[in-house]
Amino acid sequence: MPQYRKSYNGTFYFVLNMTNVFGTTTVKKNIFHFAHVIPNPPDGLTFVNTTSESIYLRWTIPTAMKYFRTGLKHRIMYRSEYEQQNWQIGGIVFSYKDSVDVYFNLTGLQYAYAQYEICVSMQSAIANQKDHTLWSKNSTITLRTAGKIPASPPLTNIGSFEVVHFSDNRANVYVYWQQVQDKMKNGGNFGYHIEVEGSSSNILPVNITDSYAKYENLNLINSYTFHIWSKNDLGKSESKSVVIVPKSPESVDQPVFFRKTEYGDGKYELFWESPNKQQHTTTKSYTIFWCTYYEDRPYQCAGYMDWEEIPGDQTYYTTTQKVPEDKIIQFAISANSDTSSSGMVWACTIVYNKTVAKLQDVLVTAVNSTAIRLIWRLDCLDGIESVQSYIIYYCSIPNDGGTSCAEPERKLEIYGDSKTSSVDVNGLEPYQRYKVAISVVNRNNRESLRSDYKIITTLDDPPDPPASLSIVDVTNSTIFIKWERPNIANGRLKNYKIKSTNTITGVTIEHVVDSEQYNLTSLKCYVTYKISVEACTNKCSRSSDTLSVRTRGGYPTKVLWPISPFKNSTDMVVEWKPPEEPNGNCDTYEVKLERTGNVSTFNVTDTIYIIKDCDADEYGTFTISVRAVNVFDDKAFFGPWSDELVLSCKSSSNLWMWSFTPLLPLFLILVIYLIRRLTLRYKKMQNVEVILPPGLEPSLEEAAMIISKNDVKPQNKNKRRCGEGNLHEMKKLLNHKTSNKNLKGCKSDIQNSSPSDSNNKLVYDKVQKAPPCMTFQECLLNAEDTADLSESSSKPTSSIPSNYCVLGVDVVPHKNINPNYVSVEALQSQLHKSKSDLPQVSGLSSGYVQAGDLNKISNANS
Repeated sequence: MPQYRKSYNGTFYFVLNMTNVFGTTTVKKNIFHFAHVIPNPPDGLTFVNTTSESIYLRWTIPTAMKYFRTGLKHRIMYRSEYEQQNWQIGGIVFSYKDSVDVYFNLTGLQYAYAQYEICVSMQSAIANQKDHTLWSKNSTITLRTAGKIPASPPLTNIGSFEVVHFSDNRANVYVYWQQVQDKMKNGGNFGYHIEVEGSSSNILPVNITDSYAKYENLNLINSYTFHIWSKNDLGKSESKSVVIVPKSPESVDQPVFFRKTEYGDGKYELFWESPNKQQHTTTKSYTIFWCTYYEDRPYQCAGYMDWEEIPGDQTYYTTTQKVPEDKIIQFAISANSDTSSSGMVWACTIVYNKTVAKLQDVLVTAVNSTAIRLIWRLDCLDGIESVQSYIIYYCSIPNDGGTSCAEPERKLEIYGDSKTSSVDVNGLEPYQRYKVAISVVNRNNRESLRSDYKIITTLDDPPDPPASLSIVDVTNSTIFIKWERPNIANGRLKNYKIKSTNTITGVTIEHVVDSEQYNLTSLKCYVTYKISVEACTNKCSRSSDTLSVRTRGGYPTKVLWPISPFKNSTDMVVEWKPPEEPNGNCDTYEVKLERTGNVSTFNVTDTIYIIKDCDADEYGTFTISVRAVNVFDDKAFFGPWSDELVLSCKSSSNLWMWSFTPLLPLFLILVIYLIRRLTLRYKKMQNVEVILPPGLEPSLEEAAMIISKNDVKPQNKNKRRCGEGNLHEMKKLLNHKTSNKNLKGCKSDIQNSSPSDSNNKLVYDKVQKAPPCMTFQECLLNAEDTADLSESSSKPTSSIPSNYCVLGVDVVPHKNINPNYVSVEALQSQLHKSKSDLPQVSGLSSGYVQAGDLNKISNANS
């Protein structure tokens, strides 16, 4: 179209002359050109912004129409993805000449997060609105409105739950709701959120679908309140729906014998009976539920659910429900009171003109490696009131996922009645997929349709042991083994367990591997290992055949330091122990004998080496070391040399001396010990008290006369006092002097004793005050000085003392006389050598003997 000039007024004047044989007719017609212009469609249709309820649009007027004098009219039309058949006009706007861009806010959109198709067309502003042919072609855009949280939760009913008991108070619970329609979801990632109220809030569903949530192992001693929201990626709905599952004592009894009859063309008739007894409540109403899904019971319906409530005195219901050919309708019913419900009971199907219905609610309740347990429930009793038997059909199917029988189908018939509700199928293979179905036979031998097949997999069992365990390679520290998979796996093999036992230490080490080969490492040289393998699924097999394999030999370890006991005076013996880790047979030992400038080696097979003629001149001081040698395949493996042993072989005497040198410290210790023992015994014998019979013990005066003061050496001032140590001896001596004992044949009347007894007292008193002294003799001298024996009775008399015994014979000196004996002559000789101020002993003949402590004192000072 040529661009309009601004000066052009747009009016065309037409004169039409029409002529024929009858004459001429002239017609004049004025046409305003701008009212009949059909523009091009808008350019660049797009959106500026969107909300959940509006779309802000923008487009551009084509260049040829920018200066269109009369202006343009713009029409906006739209439709949503949920209303494909109905176009709606969103609005009409005008633009005038010199306009370039046009904006329009499309509001009042019904669906959030919905896809809308929008068309924009143009027309001359003065065109006839009724003439739709004057509109331009459409510019089209498709876009989605913004999302928002769901407007409402899913709908529920007082009875929209199912309780499936498996014990008295334990059950699985299904909570149902009506799916939210797609046009109300308002956002992406749509789903449902369900919570349990109160102290049971930690209970979570094991499965949530678009129609129900499943909870397992609930204790129906308690009631449960479920809160349900719809949610999308922007959040969950503000409001929620509530379903209450009452505790068992408060629930309404379920309707019984609920069944449906299908007449075709979507027509169904439902029948049921009221509960046999009403313990606590009265049925106020029934709720009939129907759910459209691809499979019939016992599969849970995950499709769209709807319901209708009917009075409590009604026991049948007729409905027509048109469904697609690929879907079926499942029906359920619940009995309701004002505050509680029985929950849903699903109907079984009786096909019109068929006498035996298909068995429903078949469940697999137990599975092990070789058996399964099936249970079922007889709801539809029309035609099967007189049950004769049940037939179980089953076969193995491929483990790769197929459902066709991998073997001829097997059949197990059990006889029973309507109370029979379970059967065990035995003799199955471990870890094998099976499909199983059940049919019912009545007394007229009419068999029902088979129930829907159940697909199950038996559990693992221990597999067969691994086969063909063999050795691939052996070194001195590794053994490489391989084996084959078990002939029968009885499950999915997870790993293999290898056991290797060191036959010397008895230690067993386990290795877990995934493949059918393994290299055992870090083994000991030249050691026999017992090796076996187990295959494991969830359980492990028996051990394979055990292999006994010895690792190859290698270098022996170091020989311990040799020792050298003697064999005789000329030969020297060197012995050693085998290495702690021989790593072979230690076939030979190499002995190295090293002297100054000369090294010799010898091979022996025993752990002993004898050096002959050790005292020969060719030997002297030398060293010996030993190493073990293993020989494998004509190859020698030398161990390290032992520590050197230094020996000397100069002469036999030197050899003996050298041999006993290690014993010298022990001998010295023994000598020191014996000397100490003798010293202690001698000191102990010095303190032995000699007690003489009365009349044989000397007086203090006589004892003092024997001991010379010159014999007493000055003592250290730190010596003990007489009163501390020697006082006891003094007391004993005085006690003997004053005792009443008499010796037969002696003159010893103490009552008539001489006045010298008072001197004894003086001596005793002086002893108590004596200065420090060393010996008993010093104490006696102190006592003598104190008593002033020279002025009183200390002077000797010529008479024999009364306390001396007259033996009646002279003492003849003997060669073997006791060395402790001291004769009177010796005492007199000693006294002549003493100081002159000591009293002299006179009148003592050789027929008298000094006895007792006197001898002891004399010898102690000699």
